[in-house]
This record gives sequence, C-alpha cells and structure tokens, in this order.
Amino acid sequence: MAQGTATYKLTFSSTWTSSTHPSNYPSNPHFSGLIGGTHNGSAEFWSTGKTASNGIKSMAETGGKSILRSEITAAINASNAENIISGGGLGRPPTSTSVNFNISAPFNLVTVTSMLAPSPDWFVGVSGLNLLDNNNNWRSMVEVELFVYDAGTDSGIDYTSANAPTSPRENITRITTSPFVVGGATTPTSVGTFVFELQSSTPQVSLSVDKSSVVEGESVTATVELSESLSKNVTVPLILTRGTAESDDYDSTSPVSLTIASGQTEMQQIIKTYADSDTEDETFTIAINAGNLPSDVVVGSPRSIEITITDPDAPGVITLSTAALSVDEGTSVDYTVKLSSQPTADVTVTLTGHAS
Repeated sequence: MAQGTATYKLTFSSTWTSSTHPSNYPSNPHFSGLIGGTHNGSAEFWSTGKTASNGIKSMAETGGKSILRSEITAAINASNAENIISGGGLGRPPTSTSVNFNISAPFNLVTVTSMLAPSPDWFVGVSGLNLLDNNNNWRSMVEVELFVYDAGTDSGIDYTSANAPTSPRENITRITTSPFVVGGATTPTSVGTFVFELQSSTPQVSLSVDKSSVVEGESVTATVELSESLSKNVTVPLILTRGTAESDDYDSTSPVSLTIASGQTEMQQIIKTYADSDTEDETFTIAINAGNLPSDVVVGSPRSIEITITDPDAPGVITLSTAALSVDEGTSVDYTVKLSSQPTADVTVTLTGHAS
C-alpha cells in the first residue's frame, strides 16, 4: 500500500420524504445511529446474497449498535479490522449528520450501516468500500447513493408491520419493490447518500532494495520512499542487524539515517559487503527504525528486508536422481548427477553400488 493514515469526514444525508416515497410513508420517519468500521479483505460484516449476522439483525430490526460493535471488535482482535465508526442518527428527513474517522492501509475498506425506521428489518449502508484508488492513493471524495436492503430476519412487508421473525433467516437483498419503487419506475429510488471526504493524510515511509541476494564484495542499494513529498526534510533512521553474517562482512554501522529532502520522495544508501575466508552464505537485515520516526510520517510495508551474501567459493551440492527405481534384469538404468551451481573447474563424482 502506498499511503499511510488518513482522516475522512462521512456525511450521511437523507432524501427520504413523503414526496420521494409517497407509498405508506410513516408518521415518524428516521434513521438509527451510524455503526461500522475500517477493515481489510479478510473481514466482512454484511453482503447481499449472504445471511445477516446477529449484529446486522439487531441493527436492522432495532437500530441497536452493541452486537455489531462486538463483531467489529472481534475482527479488530483478529487483526482484520482497525477502527470502529460510530455516529449519530437522523430525525425526520431531509437532514444530515457527520462523523470523522481514521483509516490506514491495509485496513482501507470501510463498512457503515444505519436502520431505516420504522421498518421490519430494513437498512442502508456500504460494505467493504475501498477508499484507496487504483494507484493506492486515498480518494479525495466518494459519494454513494443509498438504497434500502432487507436483512432477511423479519418477514414484515410494510414500514409498521408487526414483528414476524423469519426462520430460518433469508439472505440479505436490496428491496426492488414498493415502497421504494415509486410510480411507474422499474428501479428503486435512493433514500439518501453517504459522502466520504478526505480531511488529511499522513505519508507512509517504506523500504526497498535493488537486490536481496549479493555475491560477497558487491553492494546493496537501499531506498527509503515517502508516499508523498513534504515541505520539510524527513530523516528516516535505519537499523542494520546481523543474522549469520559477521560485523566485518558488510557495512554494519548502525543506525544509519537517511534524510529525504523537502519536496522529494526518496533517498538511497549504498551498503557494501566484503569478501572473507568463510565458504558459507550469510545474512543480515536492513530495517526502518519505526520507533524513532518523525511524527510527520508513519512506517509502511515492507519495513525490513533480509539480505543474503552468497560466497562463490562455497562448495556446490551434488544430487543423484534416476527416472526408474525398478527395472527388469538385463536392462539399463540412467542416472543424473547434478551440481547446485556451476563449478569453476572440472568436478569428478565417483559412484559406488552394491547388490542386496
């Protein structure tokens, strides 16, 4: 993901009136308080064609938030969601309300719902709306027309129908009949809008290398990159950590700080490796020191990369294979001897065999 954190303003506006939806329009029209969250693709709180959760059932039938809030909290604890969105409801339309929320990659999807009331189990909302564009930048504004969904948990057919629990629950569907299809229309009329407006964003800094495996004596070029430029210098601290490599196998000075100049988005650091007498491959890690980043930026992904230093003098691995493990007596067996790397001189491999 290219971006870091962002703040959005969600404005919920209702256009549901007796003029737009005259059929059996209720005497006390309103919407319940907003409830939802930011999450990744592993979390889904509702979807058309699927059965409503207990949280969606409660929200759609009563406007209650607590059960759905608990489901979002469970997704947060499972690292599949990040923030809960909770806002006010709407009185007699037309009217509007707003709520601000924070969002960050990879939790760049947003789900928000509200009960249309009075109703059996009808609600409006968005599910898994992506606030990143195709270039992984935060979208400046997204407007969504709101249509009414049936949660499939109550069989009432009108705004004020008596409770009639649906058992077993049916799938969530968009309502494409009266009272939301008006006059001679063939499609439903929307009852409002969600407008998501970007208020601010915090750039993200990420790490990359030109190659993650080098022959000893070669260099690695590490690049720290901002998702967007700032009007001031940004210093990004790096930490070089030994794996199996020794401190004299590479430029092991730590920490290394790279300063991205005002108006720029990246800076590079060359890290040399050195030949030694060992004949084994060795590793070290380059990482962004997230705990010491300036407040202007947040750490992104990847934040650390392991580098392998390969040794051209390391002995190759010899393997033996055959296509046939069983043959008739009197026939031949073909064997293949293979080296894991190209040798710098001829290699003679002696095979032995015994009968059993």
